[in-house]
Amino acid sequence: MFRCSMDVKLDPLGKLGSWWKKRLAEPLSARVGDQLVIDCRSSSYAQAFTSAPEQTLVVNSFTERDGERKVVTHFAKHARGQLTGMLLRAEPQPQTIADVVSVASEQWEVEVRPAEGRTPHQLNLITAED
Repeated sequence: MFRCSMDVKLDPLGKLGSWWKKRLAEPLSARVGDQLVIDCRSSSYAQAFTSAPEQTLVVNSFTERDGERKVVTHFAKHARGQLTGMLLRAEPQPQTIADVVSVASEQWEVEVRPAEGRTPHQLNLITAED
């Protein structure tokens, strides 16, 4: 089995991310409607569909040690998966950014940056390293 990156260019399709973007825009926009989108995708997969910035919350993962913050790459998927599980088990189901922040703050220090222009809201999950 072979996994293709979204950045790969396949003839005659072109760049895989662009190919998917054309095909996913309409059905996913219809499905999303005006709901909050909690975006846990890596940046390469995020190019395949873009929801409205004001209704999108992108989840990022960081570690912090001695006041220095580092982007988590390898374990970001783990943190996003943990958050997804927490959100799915939450009662009542989170509907707003504040709801998501409340759930996430049970596990992590959290930081929220509001949407600005074409940049969606950002939820930073921060894990302190000992």
